[in-house]
Amino acid sequence: MLASPRGDMPRALRLLGLAIDAVLVLLCAVMGLLVFFNVLSRFIFNLDVAWSGELVTFCLVWGSFLGGAAAVQRGAHMRVGELIEALPLRLRRILEALVLVATLALLGFVAWYGLAICQRTWGQETTVLYWPQGLLYAGMPLGAVLAMPFILHDLLVLARGRLPDWSDA
Repeated sequence: MLASPRGDMPRALRLLGLAIDAVLVLLCAVMGLLVFFNVLSRFIFNLDVAWSGELVTFCLVWGSFLGGAAAVQRGAHMRVGELIEALPLRLRRILEALVLVATLALLGFVAWYGLAICQRTWGQETTVLYWPQGLLYAGMPLGAVLAMPFILHDLLVLARGRLPDWSDA
């Protein structure tokens, strides 16, 4: 079963989180099945299904960046919170907001330059599937853009004088 999104989020963000989770489950299932059948094919028929390795690479790259967005949604990225949690609430909210603004800026940077990489490599084709190479890299800006609404929500929660609910992380 998919982990439920944080309860403090609006319905649209919860649905976005569930959609990201569903895509991640699908990508993992495709990767697992392709690797299993390719190993089986090599072992039994001594035959390599070359396209499967390329498709697994696509799934892994896309899954990594979409997984980053899923982690942002849950507030599950690694952090050392002992110092910040010991601070008075007002100062803690300010520092949390600064971290979120810096994260948003980094996501914007990743989205912008990830899109530039996609555009530069779109004319190149992958070796076996002949898909645009830029499609492989498109998971990077997409994952960054999908993470942004969750960061903006947490900033809004902080602006209202509360701390985001990261208790499920």
